[in-house]
Formats: sequence, C-alpha cells, structure tokens
Amino acid sequence: MSYLLIDKKIVDYKTGKNKNEDIYMFAYITLCDKERTGEVYAREDTLSQNTGIPLRTVQSIISRLKLNPDLIQIETKQQGYDKRKNYYTFNRNPDNYYFLDTRYFYLDIPVAIRGFTMRLKAICKNGTNKIITSKGKNGEVNISQIAKALQHDRDTAKTYLEASERAGLIKKIPNGYMIINDYFLLNLGKGKKDKVYNIIYQFCIDKGAIPPERNDTIIDKGDRHIVRNPILSRISAHFNLSDDDLINLPDSPTRQQFINKHHLLTALNQRCKALPKQLSLEYFLKVLKVENPTMGKNEISEMQLVL
Repeated sequence: MSYLLIDKKIVDYKTGKNKNEDIYMFAYITLCDKERTGEVYAREDTLSQNTGIPLRTVQSIISRLKLNPDLIQIETKQQGYDKRKNYYTFNRNPDNYYFLDTRYFYLDIPVAIRGFTMRLKAICKNGTNKIITSKGKNGEVNISQIAKALQHDRDTAKTYLEASERAGLIKKIPNGYMIINDYFLLNLGKGKKDKVYNIIYQFCIDKGAIPPERNDTIIDKGDRHIVRNPILSRISAHFNLSDDDLINLPDSPTRQQFINKHHLLTALNQRCKALPKQLSLEYFLKVLKVENPTMGKNEISEMQLVL
C-alpha cells in the first residue's frame, strides 16, 4: 500500500474561492515526491496532463499556492512562452497529519469534490473519520459550523457535502458526517491494537453502524509517545489468529472450533448479528466475552501442532 501524510494545515488555507481544487493540487504535488525528500520539480503542463485540470487553471492554482509559504514554497522558472517549471518544497513530516491511500487520486470523482473531502478529513477528530457538530436541531448537522471551519459560505459547504455524499465518500450521522471511503486511513495497521480496531471499524461500516472511538491514552515520554488502550490490548490477546494464520492452519476436526474462538472477524460475524445505535469498545469487549488475555503466540503454535 502506498500512502501520503496529508498536513492538516490545509484547513487553514484561505486564499481565493477555489480552495478545494487548490488543496487537491497541493496534495498531488506531494504525491510526486517519489524520493520523499520534500522537494519536487514539475512543469505545470505535466501537472495539468496528470490531473486533468486545464493548464490555465493549474497556473492560477500555483499562483494562489505561492501565497501560502507555511504550506508550500514555490519557485518558478519560465521554459518558453507557455511552459513553466516549478520547484516545490514542503514539510514531509508535519506534526498534525492524516494518512491517505494514494489510490484516492485516481478515483473517477471530480477534483473539487475530492479536494473538499480531503479538507473535511482535516477537521475530523484525530484518529477518527467523524465530524461531529454542536447546536444542530434534533440531531441534524450544523452545516454552518462545518462551513466556518473550511472557510466556505454555508450554501457552498452544503453543496459540497451533498456532492460528497452522492459520490459515496461520506455519510450523514447524528450531528455530523462520517467519511466512509476506505482510502482515508485511520492508521497503517502495523500494530496489534491498530489491526484489531481496523477490523472492528470496518465491521461496523459494513453493518451500516457508526464505529466506536478508540479513546487511546497517550503518554508523552519526551522523545516518543506511548499509546495505551487496555480494551484493544485484551481483544488482540484473545483473538490472535490472523488471516495469514488461517491459511497455514491445518485441517482437523477441531479447526473450525479453534477459528471461531480466536479469529476476530469470525467471532464478530457470529456474535454480532445486529448492532445497537450507540457503540463502544466496551460493548465489543462484552459481546465477544473477553474476560482476560488467554493465548499468546506460543500457544497458537502449540495449537497448530496439536491440530
């Protein structure tokens, strides 16, 4: 999987009326940084060809981006009458960011809508794909609040929200919206807790439910951060049979019983036929009947030998 770190400073971009296209172009320029140096050389006609954005529009976007050096610095060199090559520099490791699967850039959805949803993600609570507004009537979304956060007028924000919803990028939830496109990554799925949360999250999405929040505890150790989540740790310790383990698990009379007990998605499908409106990790801890961590890697290996 290829991914980008998208700087959440994009939400502070205030230049002009075409912020969504501008931010999409900014993100596409960072995509061109194959060496991950924070530096890109690119001709404007090449950017136009690759994004499908007309050349004159690209030139206007670059002119506006130049006014935002906190986001990106641009030096232009003229190459002939109508061709310009730009040198772009930007922060490759921002402090506040989210992960975006690079396949997002190849969706058959208008650039402005894709750019809007990218900016919408920047106002989601960290670690979630949800935007929850306040002071909405009867659980409705406070569109004015979203509009203000994204530097749009209310009508423009409403138009883009509806377009993003029709495109299958977001869905309405009580008091807000949730991004449901898979390319907006919650994490990279490398750690055990992340993998468990991602399985539960996607299970909820597939069921049409609103996934629970993680509510991690972050401990600052100066040069590093420690993320603690006892519930996810307990679930990961109990359901420690991965999809790769399933492939290598030999046939035996007790194979399915073992899978039912230690493969998380299998257990979710068996024990969560219907989900309540309000979900929490505590709910899944209870319904999955996780009392205490039960099996470690060595025990899985032993079980496989027994089988």
